[in-house]
Amino acid sequence: MIPQRKEEALRWRKSTRSGNSAGECLELALVVGGGLAVRDSKSPGTGVVVVGERARLMFLETVKGNRF
Repeated sequence: MIPQRKEEALRWRKSTRSGNSAGECLELALVVGGGLAVRDSKSPGTGVVVVGERARLMFLETVKGNRF
């Protein structure tokens, strides 16, 4: 878990494809050391999941390869 003050300092990004609908969407932010913070865009105060650089790179490779 990231301390609240540090979480607020992250630069959160949401996919432009998500639009403004009430659908399911995640926000992502890079963290020091190459990791990735992930949170629910509809409920950003409910928590953050942080993964390391290796997991981030594997996730992006999987998404780009359309292997879901």
